[in-house]
Amino acid sequence: MDTGKRRIYYADPIDANYVTPLSMADPDEPAQKAGLVVADYGKGKFVYTGLVFFHDCRRAFRELMD
Repeated sequence: MDTGKRRIYYADPIDANYVTPLSMADPDEPAQKAGLVVADYGKGKFVYTGLVFFHDCRRAFRELMD
């Protein structure tokens, strides 16, 4: 699946208070670090993702039903 189908809205720019715990890239493309950003917020964490999970969830549910 190409990067355009994996994501919708990436955080840009990313504030220094956020960390980017993962990155991904298609072959011959620069790494995208803004697919998942996390920041401390009060006593917890604020997590933002622009990744599209429903493609994988739909496939996983289909496999569970077989």
